[in-house]
Amino acid sequence: MPRGGKKDGKEDQEGGAASSVEPGSTAESKTEGKLEELSGLVTTLVCVQAAKDEQAEKASSIQECHWRSMQQQFTEMQQQVSRITQERRQEGDTQDDSQPVKPRDVTTRAQKFAEMPFYVVDWETSPGKPPKIRAQKRREKLKLKQKRLKEMVQYQREMELQLMEKERKRQEAYDEFLKERLLVDELVGKMYDEGQTERQLEKVRATQQHIEQFKKYRAECRHMEESKMAKIRELQTCALLDATCHCRPKTFCPECRRSEVLFSFGRGRRKCNEDRLWRKDVPELRPDFNWDSVWANIRQASRNPDHQQIHLNYAHRTYLTPRRLHMMGLLAGARCTLCSMGAPVDAQICFQTLVLAYQLSC
Repeated sequence: MPRGGKKDGKEDQEGGAASSVEPGSTAESKTEGKLEELSGLVTTLVCVQAAKDEQAEKASSIQECHWRSMQQQFTEMQQQVSRITQERRQEGDTQDDSQPVKPRDVTTRAQKFAEMPFYVVDWETSPGKPPKIRAQKRREKLKLKQKRLKEMVQYQREMELQLMEKERKRQEAYDEFLKERLLVDELVGKMYDEGQTERQLEKVRATQQHIEQFKKYRAECRHMEESKMAKIRELQTCALLDATCHCRPKTFCPECRRSEVLFSFGRGRRKCNEDRLWRKDVPELRPDFNWDSVWANIRQASRNPDHQQIHLNYAHRTYLTPRRLHMMGLLAGARCTLCSMGAPVDAQICFQTLVLAYQLSC
C-alpha cells in the first residue's frame, strides 16, 4: 500500500471516529464529500499528467529533431570521409605502383584514428532515447498511479463501510441501552412510588397519633381546668360564707343556734387538724349512699350539743370527708344568716337548697 494511502486511511479513520459521535445522516454526507474530493483529486492528477505528457512530447520532438540533425551531420561526415578516401584511392591508383607508400603516413593515420573519440549511446539513460520507449514508460507509470488511486479509493470505501457498520452497531447498542434504562427507570419509579405511599401512610399514622395525643392532652387540660375552676368556686363560696358568717348578728333562733354549733365544730376541726385531714386518704361515696338519711342524722345530732362526737363518727362511717364536713358547717352558717335576714322561705328548705348547691359544686 502506498504511503499516501496509509495517511489517507488514518485521516479517514479519524474522520470516522469523529463521525461516530454524529448521527448516521451526517456520516453518509461526509463519505459522499470525501468521495467527491477523491474524484476531484484523480481528475486533477490526470490533467497534470496529461500536461506533463504534452511537455514531454514537445521535449521529445525537439530532441528527435536534434537527433535527426545530428544523424544528418554524421551521415554527411561519413559521406565526406568516404568521398575523401575514394579520391585518395583514385589518386593512389594513378600513381606509380613502383612508388611505395610511406610508412609515416600510415602511422599518422592510425594514431589519428586511435585518438578519435568513441561514443557509446545508452538508450535507457541518455536524454536522446527513442520517444516510443519514453511513452511506454510514462504509460506504465500512469497505470501504476491509477492502480494506486483505485486501491486508495477501494480502501477508503472499505474503511467507510466498516465505520458505517460500527456506527450501526453502536446505534443498536445505544438503543438497547436506552430500552434497558427505560425499564430501570420504570422500576425505580415504581419503587419510589411505593416508598412515597409508605411514607405518606407513616405520616398519616403519625398525624393520627399526634391528634390522639392532642385529644388526650386536651382532655387532661380540660379536667385540670375544671378542677381548678371547681377549687376556685369552692374558695369563692368559702370566702363568701366566711364573710357572711362574720357579719351575722349575735341573737339567733333556736334552729340557727344548732347550725352555729355545727359551724363552730367544723371550723375548729379545720383549724386544729387541717394538715392531718388534708393528707388523709378518704374514699369516695359509695353508689348506694343515701343523702336523705345522712342529712336526717346530721340534723338530729346537731340538735343535741352532747352528740357532736357521735355526729363525727357517723360522718366518718358514711365516708364524709373532713372538707365536706367543714362545708356543711359553712352551709349551716349560711342558713343561719338567711334566717336572720328574714328570708321568706323555710329554714329547712333553704338548708337543703344550699346542700344541693354544694353537691353540684363538688
